[in-house]
Parts: sequence; structure tokens; C-alpha cells
Amino acid sequence: MSITKKLILLSILPLFFLIGCSDKTLSWEGQSAHWTATIKNEKSSELTNFTIKYIGEEKELTTISYQFAGQVITAKGLYDDKTYPNSLQIQSTSEKNMEHEESSVKLIIKWNNSNEEIVQLKKN
Repeated sequence: MSITKKLILLSILPLFFLIGCSDKTLSWEGQSAHWTATIKNEKSSELTNFTIKYIGEEKELTTISYQFAGQVITAKGLYDDKTYPNSLQIQSTSEKNMEHEESSVKLIIKWNNSNEEIVQLKKN
């Protein structure tokens, strides 16, 4: 292999490394008897996506409140509508570094004014 080809190869390799590292997505997933939840944080855009999906058997859901409780990840809200969608999609931006979040995040969820459940989300 010629010196020119070696120099080109050596100059391109660091670019592949940088491209591979810059698009890192951090994620947490969990499931309980009635709910599944995911958190995905795209490090390059500081955008965090939260998804909560009901997997139980109740036909009608009312007044859903949720709270994600982690060391770095915190999000809470209330969904009070007559028509519950298949899943709740929440997006937020944060300047916090999600890489420092612990390996487990809790989701405390309440629905139908009486049920409460904790979902443990594990870091992938």
C-alpha cells in the first residue's frame, strides 16, 4: 500500500469514529402489569422522548397522571381527556446530561382516580 493511501486511510478513520459517537441514543425501558414505558434521549439534539402505553384490560381510562423520577430525568404531567390514545408521547428538551442518569428510573402512574402503579425502567 502506498504512503498516499495510508495517509488517506489514517485521516478518514477518525471521522468514522466521530460520526459513530456523535449519534448516541440513551434509552430506558420497563413494563408492569398495566403499562409499558420507554425513555429515549438523543444526545446530539438534547431531545428526550417519553412513551407510555397502557397494556391492561380496562376498557375506559380517565385522568392519567404520570411522573418519571430519576436522578437526572424528571417529567410529570396529567392527561385528562375523554378519549385516551393508544399511547402517550411526550417530548422535552433538556440541557442535563442524561449519561449521568442511574441505571433505573421510576415511573409512577395513576389512572381512573384509584389505580397506582410503579414501572421500573432499566437502562439499555
